[in-house]
Amino acid sequence: MSEKQDILLDRFRDGLSQWEIHRKYGIARKTIRSYEREYKAARAKLIKEDKTIDHEVLIDEITQTPKYDTSNRGPRKVTDEIQEKIKAYIAKNQKKRMRGQGKQQMKKKDMYEDLIEQGYDLSYSTVCNWVNRLKNESNETYIRREHKPGDEVEFDWGYAKIFIDGELRRIPQAVLKAPASGYRYSILCPKTNTRNLIYAHV
Repeated sequence: MSEKQDILLDRFRDGLSQWEIHRKYGIARKTIRSYEREYKAARAKLIKEDKTIDHEVLIDEITQTPKYDTSNRGPRKVTDEIQEKIKAYIAKNQKKRMRGQGKQQMKKKDMYEDLIEQGYDLSYSTVCNWVNRLKNESNETYIRREHKPGDEVEFDWGYAKIFIDGELRRIPQAVLKAPASGYRYSILCPKTNTRNLIYAHV
């Protein structure tokens, strides 16, 4: 039960004065009067329609959160054209995952910014909702890749922060990972060039 319901019940069922309600809840008397006007207007409507008045039922009805019928409400800003663009982003991401380019996928924020740059007027939350919706509709299927020992290795450059002669330095770090076992190997290099890439692999 909400505080508004409690206040109206105290006022019209139990007969407490505005001053007593103000002291009990610490709420402004102006707010109490506003609640009273709302209740009296709803009560007057029932009297006009010659309906039975039940204080508790009436108070419950006027303090409920309004419910709106959104079943027939269509998208306001997400046109078919925008949906097709979002589908294209999703399809490109799927191709990148299949090629092992997961880190290069477009994030929802990237999609939103790209659409805004193209002149479309919509919010970030709207883009997120439609990306999720269209991804579910696409019924994408993923096949887990099997990696045999020694078949392949993943490589990437990273950086390690190390104190050398009392000075904190950022040193390039070659990192190799075996997908089959998850084993990682890394080695520090002076530069991120081809020579050091080959050196790290050797």
